[in-house]
Amino acid sequence: MPLITSVVNAPIEPQPPPAPLPPQPPEVKWGKVEDDVRLVEMAEDKSSAIYVIEESPGKKDILYGGTKYSLPMPWMYFIVKAANDATVSSFNAMYILFSKTRLETLEQETLLVPYLSNLFRHGGVCMSHVTAYKAKTPMNVVRLAIGWFWDSPGNYFWDFTKPPPELAAGGAGLTQWQAMSAEEALKISWEVPRFKSVKAAVKGLSFKYYTENFWKGRDRKDCVNDMTGEIGNPF
Repeated sequence: MPLITSVVNAPIEPQPPPAPLPPQPPEVKWGKVEDDVRLVEMAEDKSSAIYVIEESPGKKDILYGGTKYSLPMPWMYFIVKAANDATVSSFNAMYILFSKTRLETLEQETLLVPYLSNLFRHGGVCMSHVTAYKAKTPMNVVRLAIGWFWDSPGNYFWDFTKPPPELAAGGAGLTQWQAMSAEEALKISWEVPRFKSVKAAVKGLSFKYYTENFWKGRDRKDCVNDMTGEIGNPF
């Protein structure tokens, strides 16, 4: 009697071929961090990214009420949220903040809220009423949105902060600002926001300032300001 007996297995039934994998979305080319891009914070599911674009000090032209003003600006930081399909929503996507000095680290607590038209109190930009800006890549659409801000014709919508003590309200304040030297403009007492550093702002901003402040603010008095943490109806 053999020590090892052989077992005849039943014939293997042919298996159907594996189902094809569903088509995968193309890999998103988010764009490289460049000289003026200080940070890219990506959502966990990679559905969006927040870009921080830095602009150096200098005179910048803006329009308000049909009049062009050339204003000496400090360091400017555009915080923009772009979706992975390379769109920027016009209702909840961009903040503008100032700093009197260039940020050497993202933790420096030097951010300030500018007193400009077309801004909500927290620095959120009131963009034109279209669904989205779209480009080939998220980095490109961020630059497109910032370009739109500088090219915007402006109007009489003003933010909800009091003007700094050095400036009058509205266009009169812009006339005063325009007449200042760069050194004088640096002394303007801009409002200090709740999130004083870029890192804190990127982590803390909800990017829902339009829907929260407008739709809730119309009927409720407990709307929380994104940047200051204050409670109240901004309208």
